[in-house]
Amino acid sequence: MMRILELAEQHGYLLVFTAVVVEQFGVPLPAFPVLIVAGALIAKGVLAAPAVLVLAVTAALASDLVWFQFGRTFGSRVLGWMCRLSLSPDKCVSDTERAFGRFGLKALLVTRFIPGLGAIAPALAGLSGYLRRHFALFDGLGATLWAGTALAVGAVFHREVERVLVALGHAGPGALVLLAVLVVPFVGWKIWQRYRFGANTDVPRITADELRQMLESPNPPHVLDVRSAPVRSAEPASIPSAIGVDLERFDDLVATLSRERPIIVVCACPGEAGAAKLALVLRSRGFARAYPLAGGFSGWASSGSRAANAGTTPNLASPVGGS
Repeated sequence: MMRILELAEQHGYLLVFTAVVVEQFGVPLPAFPVLIVAGALIAKGVLAAPAVLVLAVTAALASDLVWFQFGRTFGSRVLGWMCRLSLSPDKCVSDTERAFGRFGLKALLVTRFIPGLGAIAPALAGLSGYLRRHFALFDGLGATLWAGTALAVGAVFHREVERVLVALGHAGPGALVLLAVLVVPFVGWKIWQRYRFGANTDVPRITADELRQMLESPNPPHVLDVRSAPVRSAEPASIPSAIGVDLERFDDLVATLSRERPIIVVCACPGEAGAAKLALVLRSRGFARAYPLAGGFSGWASSGSRAANAGTTPNLASPVGGS
């Protein structure tokens, strides 16, 4: 069996490019350790630093531009695709939305360092309506910072990295067992986190069809749209009287809500976990009829399409306020 160090030395450039592309398309195969190994090989004189950095940044930017275009073309539906790939999808969507809402595209400088956020951020940027050239600029800077950091770590600790690779090579098939021992508990922990997160947000959901009926009743609900401001601006909700929510002013908004009316919370997460968490907060404050909208905003949009295809007229009104 070819030693791992020899494999890295002979195919280092290909490994770097492939690892970055694979990770950016949602496969849970961290590229950062591969870049650290590349940094060690740079210190050894096997690889050229400029070539490795250009390859890594090019692979990251090219992959992200694909997700950016998907977000622009397919809107919130692309989040459903991302959630099928991510081990912690709803939290990643919520965290990335908050980052964009607060920092805009500057968030791309750091999202790649945070597991889960780097894959979802490009699609959310496209969904949010940012210009492609502005996205490419900040995403390229973020990719350069991310890849440069990994290469620098590998170069500084190149002796330690080489010892680890040599040990893994000598271990033979045992190296695969060791990797499984490290990877399987991590994946299991992420799955448990996902399960626990879902259990902690176990609150009854309201479907889009039920919401349409409620909106036509004498006592229509408050509809709170908690998607970030950029997303609301780029993809306005067609939910009558929906209120765009700034979470930093949430307490002021709560003071204006009637406890006699139901409250429906809408978020961008296809698993509606963000809306469920906020619904639980509202229930703890005495709003007993606070519910998340099942399927998030994409569930509402899909329901409208189904209604139109069925020959019925969905209950549409002006876009959400506050965006």
